[in-house]
Amino acid sequence: MAAQIYLEHLLGIPEAEKRARAECAADTRRLDYLGSGCCDMRFRAEPIADTGDADTYCDIIEHHMAAPKERIVGSADTVRAAIDAASRRLSRYNARL
Repeated sequence: MAAQIYLEHLLGIPEAEKRARAECAADTRRLDYLGSGCCDMRFRAEPIADTGDADTYCDIIEHHMAAPKERIVGSADTVRAAIDAASRRLSRYNARL
């Protein structure tokens, strides 16, 4: 925490505030994407070789009336990255229409 405060002091409060506002705006876009479609998030564990440990991944799933009813449209190791992957996929799909 002290390192973060020192960094903000070096950058200046306005710069830290700009970064925070930009990240909040990006998170708002991510949540709007989830809300605009019929999407949900699911978490899954992927085993790491024979270590007995596992990595956790987040899948963004769209729901459809036609089969397959559940479609994974984004997947990553963080929630933000998974939503970004799903929204990029939708953008590419819409660009082809």
